[in-house]
Amino acid sequence: EPWDTLYNFSNLSLESKADIIRNYTKNTTHALLNNSIDADLYEIGNEIDYGFCGIFEQNLTKRENISWMRNTTWMQAASLLKAGMEGVRSVDPTAAFILHIAHWWDYNFSAAFFRTMLEHEVPLDYLGLSFYPSSGIFNITLAYQGVGNGTLSQALFRQTTERLADTFDRPLIISEYAYPSTSLILGPFSSFNHAVDGFPLTKQGQKAWLRDFLSWADDHSFIAGTFYFSPEFHRLIWVSFCLFTFFGNAKPAVDIFEEFSSVNPANGAD
Repeated sequence: EPWDTLYNFSNLSLESKADIIRNYTKNTTHALLNNSIDADLYEIGNEIDYGFCGIFEQNLTKRENISWMRNTTWMQAASLLKAGMEGVRSVDPTAAFILHIAHWWDYNFSAAFFRTMLEHEVPLDYLGLSFYPSSGIFNITLAYQGVGNGTLSQALFRQTTERLADTFDRPLIISEYAYPSTSLILGPFSSFNHAVDGFPLTKQGQKAWLRDFLSWADDHSFIAGTFYFSPEFHRLIWVSFCLFTFFGNAKPAVDIFEEFSSVNPANGAD
């Protein structure tokens, strides 16, 4: 039975939540290693900017208030993160950890989050960010009002990553990212239709953007890795962003990865 159906996290004490998370990560790590899955890097939670597991700021204004988040949500979330990591390391003592948030456009928010985690002695080996430039997010308040700019969102992402790497002297992983191949986007991501200048929302535009993004990542040594989000999920909700058509045929952007493969002879690999 899935773990999230077993407990109503909102009604549990912080200590009870921590115990559940610690046991869950311990059992999960056991399962991984017992099935010969040797993970070097673990992520506890996903896009945890506003909290997780019942510790979550619902108020749209308070969640962007750094002082409020530092003294409430993040402080409690740090306890849960440490518990989860303790569970992992009880089985895999050499485990490394990444914390993954989504405020790629906001250095101050992102830096405050990671700094708070370090102040509470949360292990942090890699900084993780999501990145969806076509969301157009450059100001979260304006984003809620439907105002977006893909070019500015990308520029802020690059500034944020560079400043975070300099501030924390840790490598970054782009834990998830994607760029659409059409402006016709259905479902909850229908507003993610803000093109970056020079990269139209077409199949060729998606290919060109992906090449440009991976070139940028390759040129910046603080980027330790990038993960395209759900490249194979060619259903209506994500078909505009994935790398396959609705009928399962590869889009042109698929070919870009080979250009950056470490085993590509053209890149000087042995």
